[in-house]
Amino acid sequence: MPERTIVVKQSAPVMARSEPVIARAMSAVASQRAPMTALLMSLGYAVALFHRTAFQGIDRALQSEFGLTPAASADLAAVFFWTYFALMIPAGLWTDRFGARRVAIAGCLVSAAGTLLFSHAESIALLVAARCITAAGSTVAFIGLMRFVAIAFAARKATVAGRGILIGNLGAMASGAPLVLLLALLAWQHVWSVVALVSVLIALALWQLGPAEPVVQDRPAGASGALDELRLLLSSAWVYLGMAILAGLGGAFYAFSNLIGPRWLAAHGFVAIDSGWMVTLLIAGYGLGAAFWGWIGDVEHQRTRALLVASFGALLCWMVLASISAVSAFAVCLLFFVSGACCGAFALVYPLIVERHPACHAGGVVACVNCGIPLGAATMQMAAGRLPVEYGPALLIIITALSAVGALQLLRDRVRRESNQ
Repeated sequence: MPERTIVVKQSAPVMARSEPVIARAMSAVASQRAPMTALLMSLGYAVALFHRTAFQGIDRALQSEFGLTPAASADLAAVFFWTYFALMIPAGLWTDRFGARRVAIAGCLVSAAGTLLFSHAESIALLVAARCITAAGSTVAFIGLMRFVAIAFAARKATVAGRGILIGNLGAMASGAPLVLLLALLAWQHVWSVVALVSVLIALALWQLGPAEPVVQDRPAGASGALDELRLLLSSAWVYLGMAILAGLGGAFYAFSNLIGPRWLAAHGFVAIDSGWMVTLLIAGYGLGAAFWGWIGDVEHQRTRALLVASFGALLCWMVLASISAVSAFAVCLLFFVSGACCGAFALVYPLIVERHPACHAGGVVACVNCGIPLGAATMQMAAGRLPVEYGPALLIIITALSAVGALQLLRDRVRRESNQ
C-alpha cells in the first residue's frame, strides 16, 4: 500500500510537466504547416476572386442561351455581391468560432457545389441559386485567409497577407483577357466545371494537411458569444475608420476596374481588347502593390506611414486622370499600373485594425472592416452610372480622400501611443 501511494503522488507532477511539452510539440507542428496552409487558402481566395470578376466573360453567352436582357444579366451578376456583403460579418464570426481552416474547407466545398450547379443550370432560377451558393462559399475565402495570417504569422502578418492577396489576384487576372482566350477553345460550362474541381482539390488538401492554426485563448463560444463579439466590434471606432479607408482604396479600385475605367477608356478612343489588357495591368498592379506594401509595412515596422504614402499616391493618380485629355497607350498603361499598386496598400489596413483589438476577434474585425470595399464600390458605381464620364475621376478623388484622412488618424494614434510608452 505505501508503495502504491508513492507512485500515485509522483505520477501527477509528471503528467503536469508533460502537458506543456505536448502543447509545445503540437504548436511546433502547426507552425510547420502554417506556410502551406496559407498558400492553399490564398489559392482558395484566387478562385473566389475569379468568380467575382469572371462574369463579364460569359455575359453575352448567358444572354443568348437564357434569353436574358442586359438589365437581367446585370442583376444576375449583382446577386454575387449582395450575397457576399450579407454574409461577410457572419463569415468573420464563424472563423472566430470554428477556426479559419475549418471554415475555409467548408467554403471551398460550398463554392464548388454552386459552381457545378451554375455550369449545369437549365433555368434562370437555378442560375440565381447557383450564383448565391457560389458567393456564400467564396465569402469566407478572404476573411479566413486574413484571420489565419493574423494568428499564425503575428510577426509578419502584413507581409504574408500581401503575398496572399498577390496570389489571389492571379484569379482576378485570369478572369480577364486569359478567360476570353480560353472561351474561344472551350464552352464556358466546361471551364466552370474545372473551376469547381479546383475548389474541391483545395478543400481536400487543407483537410489532409491538418490543423495549423495556433489556439487562441478566450475564443467566443456559442450564439451569445458571437452576439457579444458583434456588439463589441460594431461599437469600435477603429472598425469604422478601417471601413472608410478600405472604401477609399479597395472600393475605388473595384469601381474603377469594373465601370469607371472602361468607360473612361472608351471615351478616349481605346477599343475593347486594348481596354481589357489595360484593366488586366491595373489588376496586376493591385496584386503586386499589396505584396510590396505588406513587405514595407513589416520590414520597417511603418505600416501607418506606408498606408499614408500609398493613399496620397492613389489620390495623385486620380487627379492626373481627371486632368489629362489627350493620352498615349503607354501613359495610360503606366497610370493604371501605378494607381493599382497604390490601391494595393489596402492590405495594410487589416493588420492595423486587427492589432487594436483582442486576437480572438481577428476574424470578426476583418469581416466588419472588409464591408467598406463592397459598400464603396457599389456607391461609386451607382453614382458614376448616373453622371457623365468625365465626372468619374472626381468621384475617385472624393472617396480616396477618406483613405488619406483615415491614414493620418492612424498615424496620429501611433505617435500618441509611442509618446506614452
